[in-house]
Amino acid sequence: MFDSSSLAKTPYKKENWTAQQLTEFALCADPKTGPHYFMSNFFHIQHSTQGKMLYQPFEYQKKLIDTYHNYRFGIAMMPRQSGKSTSAAGYLLWYAMFVPDSTVLIAAHKFDGAQEIMTRVRFAYELCPDHIRAGATNYNKGSIEFENGSRIVSATTTENTGRGMSISLLYCLDGDTSVVNIRNKRTLLEEEITLKNLYIRLVNPNQVLTDNLAIINQHYVNNEDYEILTPNGWRDFRGVIFNQHANKHSKKIIFADGTSIIATNEHRFFINGEETQVAKLQIGDLLDSKKQTLRIADISDLILEDTYEVFDAVGHVIIVNNINSHQCDEFAFVRPTIASEFWTSIAPTLATGGKAIITSTPNSDEDQFALLWKGANKMEDSHGNPQEVGINGFRPYRSHWNEHPDRDEAWAADMKAQLGEDRFLREICCLAGNSLVDIKLTTGEIRRVSINQLEQMLFYDCETRQIHKYSK
Repeated sequence: MFDSSSLAKTPYKKENWTAQQLTEFALCADPKTGPHYFMSNFFHIQHSTQGKMLYQPFEYQKKLIDTYHNYRFGIAMMPRQSGKSTSAAGYLLWYAMFVPDSTVLIAAHKFDGAQEIMTRVRFAYELCPDHIRAGATNYNKGSIEFENGSRIVSATTTENTGRGMSISLLYCLDGDTSVVNIRNKRTLLEEEITLKNLYIRLVNPNQVLTDNLAIINQHYVNNEDYEILTPNGWRDFRGVIFNQHANKHSKKIIFADGTSIIATNEHRFFINGEETQVAKLQIGDLLDSKKQTLRIADISDLILEDTYEVFDAVGHVIIVNNINSHQCDEFAFVRPTIASEFWTSIAPTLATGGKAIITSTPNSDEDQFALLWKGANKMEDSHGNPQEVGINGFRPYRSHWNEHPDRDEAWAADMKAQLGEDRFLREICCLAGNSLVDIKLTTGEIRRVSINQLEQMLFYDCETRQIHKYSK
């Protein structure tokens, strides 16, 4: 229960409403048009430059909300900073308040990502008038429980997230974990990258990690182009080692802030500057990190299939997931199968009619999001008849950067200059560098190539979806 000074509405309170307030509530509660009415009239957002303001969706955002609402499973591929998280926060809040006895799970690959959505939900909820919002029986940073029996819960994406819950609506932000920061020695462009993708890039900048490549056990690749971030700044490193089928005894370490990391028992982190093996870590230990110490909240045992490690970094200490880590012991990359296991774990909880909405920019052509996206775009039945959803039951939605009314060619040119070609393609055009496209050669031959390979010989205009000869 909450007192009158609380930011949350006191539950189970008798109220007197005017005729207009009753009408507004009824319009919000409408099962067909309610989300649009609620978000256009009572959903407030925190704009980066304009501050608090009422949400006024663009046309592509209205279509996104329609996809969320009208289909049981929706998957959206959208550029960065296109309002997908804001739109999702509004819809999730509407769903929890106007669909009784629902459990809404927000799952993100990092704790900060899930909390960012929850922050937007809480901000909007606190600005709703009392005749619209539901009373809250429990109200904190990680979850909200309403008097109508519904709740919103945030969590990081693991293979066990949501297990045991009866989920009515799942919202996932797709992505990878175990990232390092690298800097191009020539251009000084800085970026975050997973150890696996760093390995792929060093093997061949234009090649996807295929099964034929991955069978090389204890394979290492040299590095000449990049520096890696360490506690003492940017430092050279020699390369990355990939150990397939290592099957190492490992531990999953969960921190008090909700983040986690997986490493082999032999790997070493730092406590007050002293190296400590993972096998010797205990709950309550404070690990040295980039910004502050991280307290260990839980530790569990597992067997890690594949491992990646950076070797011969100057100083032998690198920063991974913001944690100071001794390199040249096998450091674990959280396998893409974690996302697969997460979905395998979640799917049964949705079997009783629950909904799922997933949004992302592309990361690779082989991760779990890519697999779901491909299945969603196969919208024909076994007889070739068109369907509204893909073969996996997902309704796909795609938006392009130029659908935002404030973004033009000058904006795109500026973003490309800031991000570089690869990140611009991935984060703005929603094309991963190793995404595959079909091109038609002058001979008439159809050839499938990656975006990175295409970039070497052609210019791909992501606005018009046309291919031109490359020229500078």
